[in-house]
Amino acid sequence: LDTSRCHRAGDKAAQKLPLTSSGDPDERVFDPDGFILHMEEHRKDCTVTLERHWRDYIVSEVLDKMSETHNFFVDNPQKYLRLPLHRVLRKFDLILNSQMRWFVQNSIDSWVEFMRTFVPSPQQCMP
Repeated sequence: LDTSRCHRAGDKAAQKLPLTSSGDPDERVFDPDGFILHMEEHRKDCTVTLERHWRDYIVSEVLDKMSETHNFFVDNPQKYLRLPLHRVLRKFDLILNSQMRWFVQNSIDSWVEFMRTFVPSPQQCMP
């Protein structure tokens, strides 16, 4: 995922950002509206990556690796619940959910830490 502020061609927020006094595009400054727009677009990108790409990859790998020996399309739910396949898939589901929670929590912690860098410190003199 691209978390930069101005390097994606499709990032509408980054295209609207004013340049700093040096004119360097790598040092663009977010105005509040641009910042919110950038955050919303980044959230959408993360959501698509998590919901589609990451999960779809896991599902396709499981199907590819296990479809020769296991029947994924059992029409009797009671029979399916008794099969070893159910336990394996349940374990995969629990692992995936755990990783998703870890990823989201880690992302929130990183974002909070980043935002805290903008809070003035009493120990540091302001210019």
